[in-house]
Amino acid sequence: MEFYIPVRKARRAAANDIKRNRRVEVGTFVSFYFENFDTMLHQVHEMLYAERGGNEQLIEELAAYNPLIPKGRELVATMMIEIDDPARRDRELMRLGHIDTTVTLTVGSEVV
Repeated sequence: MEFYIPVRKARRAAANDIKRNRRVEVGTFVSFYFENFDTMLHQVHEMLYAERGGNEQLIEELAAYNPLIPKGRELVATMMIEIDDPARRDRELMRLGHIDTTVTLTVGSEVV
């Protein structure tokens, strides 16, 4: 954190520039963020900054975010469901039950 805090503002701006071109909105409250090393590095730093968990947290964050870094020609996306209103969020999430096992992404003739 001693190295991150002084450059945080600039790193956040750079990460936002990268992420802007990696976001695809699907409907009114679902977006996909196509990840890369830089977006995940930023995410880990931000989690450490926000929670101040030290080295123990770093190990947990790397375990969580390293699988989201594409390897080779792999495509990795994080699906975000963003609904600010708690009542609406509860309704929509109930309606979208099992979304984690039913969503597919079609690229050309490939279905993932």
